[in-house]
Amino acid sequence: MKKIIIEMIALTLLLQACATIVNGKFQDVNIKTTPPGTIARIGTQSCITPCTLNIYRKNADYLFR
Repeated sequence: MKKIIIEMIALTLLLQACATIVNGKFQDVNIKTTPPGTIARIGTQSCITPCTLNIYRKNADYLFR
């Protein structure tokens, strides 16, 4: 019985690690505005729309205006 519980815990930990690897630390954010050609900023990054910025997922301090 102990062996089964240990195996279940180990399997659970391994599956969690896979989810982290699959999701990654960054995410692409597509930005489109009307009219196009507007400057968009997220954190320290900026671009002229339409564009895509790559942002860090764990930062919850992003502000979209």
